[in-house]
Amino acid sequence: MLNARFHFVSTQNILGVVLLTLALVAVTMVNHFGIVPLKRLDVTGVGNDFSDFWTAARVIMLRESPYDMSETSDYVIVQQSAGQLGDAFHSPAFTTLVFLPLAWLPLPWAVVLWLTAMQVLLVASVALILGTFRPQPSRRYLFSCIVLALVFRYTFVSFMVGQKAALMLFLLVASVWAIRSGRNRLAGVLIAVSLIKPQVVFLASPVLLLGPPPWRNQADRAAFRERLIGFCTALVILMAVTLALRPSWPIEWIGRAGGDFLADPSIDKAMPSLRGAMAVFLSEGVPQYLLVAAAAPFLLWLGWRWWTSDGKPYQESFLLSLAIAGNLITAPYTREYDYVLLLFPAMLSLSLLSRLRTPASRFLQVVTIILLLLPYGIHPLTTRYGAGVETAIPVLMLSLVLLTERLIQGRITSEVPGSRASQRVAEG
Repeated sequence: MLNARFHFVSTQNILGVVLLTLALVAVTMVNHFGIVPLKRLDVTGVGNDFSDFWTAARVIMLRESPYDMSETSDYVIVQQSAGQLGDAFHSPAFTTLVFLPLAWLPLPWAVVLWLTAMQVLLVASVALILGTFRPQPSRRYLFSCIVLALVFRYTFVSFMVGQKAALMLFLLVASVWAIRSGRNRLAGVLIAVSLIKPQVVFLASPVLLLGPPPWRNQADRAAFRERLIGFCTALVILMAVTLALRPSWPIEWIGRAGGDFLADPSIDKAMPSLRGAMAVFLSEGVPQYLLVAAAAPFLLWLGWRWWTSDGKPYQESFLLSLAIAGNLITAPYTREYDYVLLLFPAMLSLSLLSRLRTPASRFLQVVTIILLLLPYGIHPLTTRYGAGVETAIPVLMLSLVLLTERLIQGRITSEVPGSRASQRVAEG
């Protein structure tokens, strides 16, 4: 038996490690010799979003403001020393903590490592979704879904500008996995970290943190308390560290983000959201009150869905999918690479539909694949009408989620065996 175990370790495990190492090396080489020189991500400048994060992390280490764009500011000096002046930094200051390890490296090295990490996290997110919602997915099925995720247009765009969309997807997916496996404090920590980009999770984060209405039963109340402990602990640490480095950053951040995003009508048409869609008809700018009024019905409907949830299989995951799609539709500021988050509802639908063997489920699987490829057909319209036309993608994804939820009702009557969610359904 000992020899058999040693043989298993020395062949399958070692071979797996070797293949994984070779794959990482190959991806790193593609990034270094392909993406980075193609988009000039090795120098700072407009269109290189990673360089803005890298610069902000370097500036925060100096205890200076990453939001100051004056000519003599450290942010401008660091940017110009590594290339050209790029865009301002608009994220909360604790976002820089994610980039601090890379800020010690030269920009060309740092961006290659960042791209490789984002690609690994994207693959891990897809694998985690399939492993959570489709028992024992085959390697062929897993590979097909990974390819779909990689050819999703918004995935490609996020890599081309060095964005953190894949990290945001992973944080949400890992939070779902942690909740469903009973690791609620870890889920709370992940939800807190997801606030590094609050404008794309202001609906998804509360849905994850609250879970089912906590007053329904003792188990849900206990799970919510655990998540809240993890969330508050992580948020206090993030705030404490960044406030120690730059005590005035919250005020500076609000001034920078509010001035550039909310008070600038010139960027309305660049928003792939309700804001951009309304800008097609309102050439003088979209008033904030009009955005709130247009988003209010959806927000009320989502709140009603949460309030009336009754613990049916996968109900919480469908609610999160609706929150993600609705978040992208109603966000006051978003970009097309943020649509990478739509991979969660898409992969959720594919995973659950593949467990059914009906003509309707096969049809919806084909629709899901078409929807993942549709952005290539819609994008050319943005040059004429603005980015608002791309709002059709999250709207269609939201509709797909509702159709999938309706289709599986009465057909998939239990959660994946062994999960905490399945235990709760059985106990209920």
